[in-house]
Amino acid sequence: MFVGRKEEMEYLESMYRSSGYDLMVMYGRRRIGKTELLERFADGKRSVFFTARNSTPEKNISAFLEEIPRKYIVGRESLDQVLESVAQMAEDTADGRLLLVIDEFPYLANSVPGAASDLQIAIKERFEKLNIMIVLCGSSMGAMIDGVLGSKSPLYGRRTGTIPLQPLDYLEAREMLAGFTRDEALAIYGMVGGVPAYLQKFDSSKSLDANIADLFLRRLSPFQDEVEYLMREEMRNPRAYTAIIDAIAAGKTRISDISDAVKDSTALTSSRMEDLVKLGFVRRNTPYRGDSTKRTRYTLNDHYLRFHYAILEGHTVRNTDESRAAALKRIHGEMDPYLGRVFEDVCRTYCLNMLGCTEAGGWWGPDSKRKETAEIDIVGADTEAEEDILLFAECKYTNERVGLTELNTLRERSMLVKCEGRRYALFSASGFDERLVKVAEAEGVTLVTMDDLYPDG
Repeated sequence: MFVGRKEEMEYLESMYRSSGYDLMVMYGRRRIGKTELLERFADGKRSVFFTARNSTPEKNISAFLEEIPRKYIVGRESLDQVLESVAQMAEDTADGRLLLVIDEFPYLANSVPGAASDLQIAIKERFEKLNIMIVLCGSSMGAMIDGVLGSKSPLYGRRTGTIPLQPLDYLEAREMLAGFTRDEALAIYGMVGGVPAYLQKFDSSKSLDANIADLFLRRLSPFQDEVEYLMREEMRNPRAYTAIIDAIAAGKTRISDISDAVKDSTALTSSRMEDLVKLGFVRRNTPYRGDSTKRTRYTLNDHYLRFHYAILEGHTVRNTDESRAAALKRIHGEMDPYLGRVFEDVCRTYCLNMLGCTEAGGWWGPDSKRKETAEIDIVGADTEAEEDILLFAECKYTNERVGLTELNTLRERSMLVKCEGRRYALFSASGFDERLVKVAEAEGVTLVTMDDLYPDG
């Protein structure tokens, strides 16, 4: 099931409609849907679509040549001959612009010595003069960022476009979970995020508990080794990075606390943290309009990694129904607090999509009056507006209705943030009491329920 990706597809199509040379670089984490997007984009176009393998140079060159019509092939011995064959095909302009897709480019670069340099030479000497669009794609985000986009790469400066493919948002994920209730869809989104290949594994003919047991708790389950594969694909020293992720999942958010937990120096932990942030596994959080150095917090940005380390890790499950039932009971006891953070992420997306914010984040800082640290779930702004009016919002994922107390607390805390004007929103998974509804209507406070977050149910 193909969902979303409208913006990315429009970007690719607009580039293809131009003429001359283009080099698009697309990268994103494992299972994010890069290949399916490119296959749909290439459908009906004059193209060479090659997927590199983690194999020998000879096998990759042979497989590449299989995608090129025989009449254009000028040699079979080296990558530069393959690229010249592509150039010969591009010179035949009778059928229009040529699209060249090299999927899993890091495999080709690791397999064929000097592959990036060969491609750079072909671009400089041949492709820049031809009507061709080249797409380089890869799942190893570190290899794509450093090996293709980095300043030390032979290909540096050659690209004309970049797509860092992101997970689907919560509404797009909901489309892939049509057979589940919206509460179940939120829980699943909290388990695996917006990764299409993960979402497709959930079976709506089974209960949510049965899905969790089958996908996560059985021996040889589909997700059993996924974290290990994901970390090995990106890291040379997976254990060191896994220790950092484990510490964050356990509630350590400051770099000093994380470095103490992993028993490494702050400098080394900070360096590795930069890698995790760059890969999108970890989010660096600073108070909106606050001090960006003294109050930095780190949280897991990848829902699947967070679910694995915060909920699944440590639950030893023997391959019996009794053991799985006990594990499910423990998971149920931990899910509501866990989903509170997921609910907050969903509300932040809603602020960006529906409440006129171009950016949104959290805020925390000292409350000198109460002599404590105050926190606000979401502070958002329209950075293109002339007036400095901020949106302040709180998100409540509880079984109780939200009332005036929460609104008054939010208003009080908002005064700790300097701005020209303030507006307010409250998000609640269980609705609002009548007194708050009346006040909100009178004072222009936005109240957002699950019906608003999931308008199609």
